Amino acid sequence: MLFPESGGVLKNVDAWVMRGNAFFKANNLFDSEESYIKALRFSAEQKKPVDPILQERLGIVYAKRKAWRDAKTVFLKCCKERVSTTSWFFLGLSLLRLGELEEAEDAISQANVLDNTNPKVWGLMTILCLSTGNAKDGPQRLTQANMSFKQANDLGLQDSLLIEEIGDLYYGHGELDQALIAYRIVSDIAP
Repeated sequence: MLFPESGGVLKNVDAWVMRGNAFFKANNLFDSEESYIKALRFSAEQKKPVDPILQERLGIVYAKRKAWRDAKTVFLKCCKERVSTTSWFFLGLSLLRLGELEEAEDAISQANVLDNTNPKVWGLMTILCLSTGNAKDGPQRLTQANMSFKQANDLGLQDSLLIEEIGDLYYGHGELDQALIAYRIVSDIAP
């Protein structure tokens, strides 16, 4: 049902969330983003409390679209308003992709504090360790990367994109044995 006073736009927050979820599941990121933004806008207009899961979902849409600045903005807000491993993980990922490595390490560490059994957090920590470090502390970061990668594997990391990136980073560091381990896992997950 359309409301004439709203210019023909349905202002039912739940309907916009459901629409956004349907598009999200269909991997239609543009329409899911639009729906989530409208749901958040109408929540604010109606002075309803903002659903933190809705904010996280919008941030995940931005991350999937590789709109890292938008994702960072959303997840910074999520992390201030609610304690969530997901928010800290995606904030860390966004910061990592933006090259804000010190802040990324803080966010990923916070995600790990909240849930140290999450294999994706350990995988992201591996990527961070392999992406940072200079000639002085490189060997220490490599050791940390190896420990993080082992923990991610022990916990059953199944994200082929993360593992492939880990393999590529190991390869770039000349750590061919570790790269081979990563590539074998990827081939087992997504042959």
